[in-house]
This record gives sequence, structure tokens and C-alpha cells, in this order.
Amino acid sequence: MALCQHYGVPTHGLDITLSDDVAAWFAVNRFDKEASSTRCQYLPMRRSDWDRSPDKWPCVLACQTVTTSLRGSLFDCEELSALGIKARRPAAQRARFFLGGHTDHQNRLAEAVVCIFRLAPGEYPTQARFEDLFPAPEQDPAYRFMLDLAGSGPFASQFGPLVNRFH
Repeated sequence: MALCQHYGVPTHGLDITLSDDVAAWFAVNRFDKEASSTRCQYLPMRRSDWDRSPDKWPCVLACQTVTTSLRGSLFDCEELSALGIKARRPAAQRARFFLGGHTDHQNRLAEAVVCIFRLAPGEYPTQARFEDLFPAPEQDPAYRFMLDLAGSGPFASQFGPLVNRFH
């Protein structure tokens, strides 16, 4: 599921990052997917993109695991290398996978939130760049694997439209 989540296939999980810089980048770049295809992009938010209501401004949540209750819900993405798949995107995003939204895992992440930073309209420069956070298929074997899986084989018709294509 972590592989699917990081490459665009919907799951019950959530991508989180250990980097405040990466979190800020995602907060101020809006996801855009063409309705007629699987082509996707992130576009930097302009001041005019911010909603008038502060309740709808982007947020960065800071979490701290103060109990052991999250251990069963948080996963590193290195497990994919055991399958012979090197996933560069999760590594570049300093990502972890939170298995949540159902059963015992529901709302576990909320237990760890210690602060919410609501970002007012403005510019938030980060060191993160799209090219670094989303390596091209030639540089990311897991991305190449997902694109190949989506393009052919017995599951291509159902699976193919779900894989986000950034390149």
C-alpha cells in the first residue's frame, strides 16, 4: 500500500514527511490532475489562490509520537527494497506511510498532533524542488515499475488510470 500511495493510487493511508521543508512545499503547491488523462502536476500557489476564509488556508501539522500507539500505524518505505524495488520518491520526500482511516488506526495520527501552522497568503520559499521530490521514471525504479504495471498486464484497465503521471 505504501508503494501505491506514494505513486498516486488511492489507499486508506496518508503520506507524511519527516521534513518541515517538504511539508511546507506540499502545503503551498496545489495538486492538479487533468480531467481527461492521468497527467498531473503541482502548481505554486499565488496569493489569488488562497481562499478568503482563513479556515481554508493551507496547514502544516507538527506531530510528535509521545506514546507507542502509533507504532503499528507508521511504516517506512524501505520495505520495498526487499522486493527488489528501489523507491526514490519516498526517500526524496523523507516520507513515511501512515496506515489510517479505518479500524484500529482511525484517528491515531490526531493523537500525535502538537501544533498546527496555518499559512497566511504569501510566499513560502523552501529548499524543496519538484524535480527532487518527484524523480523521473529513469531515476526512480519504483515509478518506472508503477508506470509499466499501469500500462500493460491484466490489471492495466483498472489500475492504469489511477497511477499519477508527472513526467
